[in-house]
Amino acid sequence: MKMIQRICIGVALALVATACSSGADSGTSDTTLTTVTTTTEAPTTTTTAPPETTTTTEPPITDDAQALLDMVNAAMADETSFLSTGTASFTDAADTDTEYASGVMIGGQSSQDNSWIMTTLTIETGDLAGTVQFEVRRIDGAKYTQNPGTGDWRVKTESDPNPVTDILNGELVLADPTAIETPGGYMISGSFPPNPSIDLIEITVDSRTLTVSTVATYQTEPRSEFTGLVPPGDGDITTTTTWDFGEYGIDLAPPLTPPQDMATAVTRFNDGAFTIQIPTMWNEATPEEIANAGLQVDRAWGSEDGIIVMVVTDDLIELNIGATSLEEYVELISNEALANTDIQDTVLSTNLQGVPIAMVLGTIGDSGERRYVRLLSVQDDIIATNITIIGPAEAIEANIDAVMFLLNSLLFDT
Repeated sequence: MKMIQRICIGVALALVATACSSGADSGTSDTTLTTVTTTTEAPTTTTTAPPETTTTTEPPITDDAQALLDMVNAAMADETSFLSTGTASFTDAADTDTEYASGVMIGGQSSQDNSWIMTTLTIETGDLAGTVQFEVRRIDGAKYTQNPGTGDWRVKTESDPNPVTDILNGELVLADPTAIETPGGYMISGSFPPNPSIDLIEITVDSRTLTVSTVATYQTEPRSEFTGLVPPGDGDITTTTTWDFGEYGIDLAPPLTPPQDMATAVTRFNDGAFTIQIPTMWNEATPEEIANAGLQVDRAWGSEDGIIVMVVTDDLIELNIGATSLEEYVELISNEALANTDIQDTVLSTNLQGVPIAMVLGTIGDSGERRYVRLLSVQDDIIATNITIIGPAEAIEANIDAVMFLLNSLLFDT
C-alpha cells in the first residue's frame, strides 16, 4: 500500500460654458427733392460685449488619497464574496534578480472572515528544493494553516497584521497614502504601520465600483525567517506578492473546518486539473490492488475501519456519451451505476470556487448498513469528475468531519 502526498486585491469632471455674443448692423439713407436735400444721419452703432466665460473644475479625487482610501474601504466592507489568484516571489534584497522561491496561489471568500487559499510553492535551492502544496483557511476569523510537510493543521484565533485581509474587510490603514489615476481606475500607495517590514503597498481600484482589482506588497525581512527556503547568508530577503481579485458577489460554498487532530494531504489528479484532501492515515491502493478488487477507478484509498474513497475521471466523448450537462450526468449515474442502491437525496450545490457540483447520498443493502456519497461535476460538458466515499454506516458517522472536509476540498485548476 502506498500513500502519495502532494503539499504545498471618482473621475474629475470639467464643466465648460459656451460664450455667446450679439451685435447690431448700421445703415445710411440719402433723400433728394428738386433743390432741397434732406440728409438722415447714420445711427450710432452699439456693440454689446459677450459675457465672461466661467469654467468650474472639481479637484481630482486623487488629490486626497486618504478620502479615496476611505471610500474604497467603505465599498469593500459591502462586498462579501470573490475569487482571487496571486503570485509570490522570494528574492535576495541586494540582488532581486536572484530568486530563491516562487509561489502561485488561488483562493476565494464566501463571506467576510471565511476564506481559503491554496498555494503551490516552488523552491529552487536548499534541502527543501522542489514543489510543495498546502492550504490556509479562515473560518469565522480563526486561521487554519496546513503544514506542507506533514499535512497537519494548526489553528490561530488571533492573526498577524495583514494588509490584504484588512482591505478585503474594508479596514485598511496606510501611512502617508498617495494616489494616482490609472486607465479605468486609481492606484493608492503607502506604508503599513501595523507591520514595519512591509515597505510598500500598492492597490489598484476600479473607478466605477471602487472595489479592489489588485493588491501588491513589498516586504523585507531577515534571512533567518526563511530557513530552509533560501540558502544560508547574511542579506535580507524581499518578498513580493501580487493578488488579482474579481467575480465579486459570486455564490461560493463556505469553507469547512479541517478535521480535528487529523492530517490531510493535498492530492493532485491529472496534472493539477483538480485536487482533494485525503486523510494521511488512509492508505492508497496500488494499481494491482485496484485491478484485483475489480474496481474501474483511477485511484482509491481505504481506512482501517472500512471506508473506501474512489476517484475516476470520465471523458464523455471517449465513452460515446457526448456533451452532457451536470443534471444529465447525475441522472445517468443514478439510473445506471446507482440503480441497485437506495438513493436518499441528491443535492445540487457549488464548490469553494463556485463550480456547480452534485452530491448523491444513499445506502446499500436491505438494512442500509453501508452508506455512500457520490460527488459529481462536469467540466466543459465533456469531462466528468466522480468521487465516491462508501463504508459501514458506523465508520462514516465516526469520520463524518473527515468525509465532509474531503468533499469540501475539491478544487479545480490547481
